[in-house]
Amino acid sequence: MLKSVRTAAVLLAVSLLPAQLMAQDTGVSMDLGVKVGVNLATLSGDGESPGRRTGLIGGGHLTIGLPNSMFYFQPELLYSAKGFSESEGGNTATLALDYIDVPLLVGIRFDTGGSVTPRVFLGPQASIKASCKLKGSQDGDSASIDCDSELIGEVFAAKSVLFDILFGAGVDFDMGNVAIVFDARYDLGLTDALELGSSKMSALQFLAGVAFPLGN
Repeated sequence: MLKSVRTAAVLLAVSLLPAQLMAQDTGVSMDLGVKVGVNLATLSGDGESPGRRTGLIGGGHLTIGLPNSMFYFQPELLYSAKGFSESEGGNTATLALDYIDVPLLVGIRFDTGGSVTPRVFLGPQASIKASCKLKGSQDGDSASIDCDSELIGEVFAAKSVLFDILFGAGVDFDMGNVAIVFDARYDLGLTDALELGSSKMSALQFLAGVAFPLGN
């Protein structure tokens, strides 16, 4: 795990150099940011949707703004806790499906002439499964089992990669050397999350974070 983290840190540091040079030489604006928030996720299939699971979402993004243009491109890397949760009679069952989300967003900024910049965005997303567990609780006692277990694997076996469409709106507050960013999104699943089919993931997402300009 430590080796993977060190490798990712080196790759990120190396990637920042050409980004800074491009921003300086071409007039392209670039921001590097981090964000964190909440997922309200569920699955849908056969006309039914179970209760939503409330989970964490967070990670980083690189925003590339074209010179003299309202348009921007924003790739992201996020850890996203999804799945669903159902409660009845004091008993709770949760399918905890966690992913590494890789959205590739295209957006439009609306220049207000001040420090507040509204925007809208849309783009595809690939979600790579990080973990899958079925959790239950009753009268204060809890237990969990991996989705690949032979006991439940035939029912809850999860696909390794999903494809989604992500769209939403946000607002940036320019604070000088840093911007405060807020996003409200809808993650619409295009592929089934479980091997049995008829199980498309969807999530309402609310995030807040900070963005730092590069090359300025």
